[in-house]
Amino acid sequence: MNMTPPNMVGASFNLPIFQSGTRAAAIKQAKFAHQQTLNTKQQTEDALQVQYSQLCFDLITAVETYQIQNRNLDVTKRVFDNTTEKYKYGAASNLEVTNASNDIITAQSNYVQAVLSVVNAQVELEKILGL
Repeated sequence: MNMTPPNMVGASFNLPIFQSGTRAAAIKQAKFAHQQTLNTKQQTEDALQVQYSQLCFDLITAVETYQIQNRNLDVTKRVFDNTTEKYKYGAASNLEVTNASNDIITAQSNYVQAVLSVVNAQVELEKILGL
């Protein structure tokens, strides 16, 4: 007995029922991971921009402080010179010379600290810029 008649036409198709759901879930998961990566990249860019702005501000502040301390050192030197000159002529006491000397030492210390702040701010800015 022949089960396939000569005039019979047949068709078959394959419909993977379970595979389509996993593939769609994998695509959604990949899109979600991609979006997370984009968000992380944007957050990193924003954080670097904020850090760059802060370091620029720190450098500007350090330079301004340096300029102020430089002028302060000049003024303190002139005061010290005037006080020692007055002391030579007896118009100033030993205590005034000592106070002026202490003031110039303090001004020098502040000046050195300001120079160090400028250098540190410059180094930090160069570090973030990769120079």
